[in-house]
Amino acid sequence: MKKKFKGKKITWQNIAAVIIIGAFALLIFQPRVGLFFLTLRIMQKNRIERNIDEVKVKMVLQRRRIDLLKNNENYIEKIIREETNMINSNEKILKR
Repeated sequence: MKKKFKGKKITWQNIAAVIIIGAFALLIFQPRVGLFFLTLRIMQKNRIERNIDEVKVKMVLQRRRIDLLKNNENYIEKIIREETNMINSNEKILKR
């Protein structure tokens, strides 16, 4: 005895639904131009822009620190004391 197929019959409506679902899947997941990949690229672009902003802020802070180093000998002495852990001692740092 052959078993009968007990599923739905294949109709043009079912085929059309599968084609429409497939078209949307291609639209979303198409390589390099699909919506999924475009959103990934947008997120990557935003991350890069944030990193650029952080680097710009670091550059400004470094410029400010360089200006302070050029203009203020007490600041230089303080930095040297912090780096050598001589903050609490009474040792004098030789200035050149």
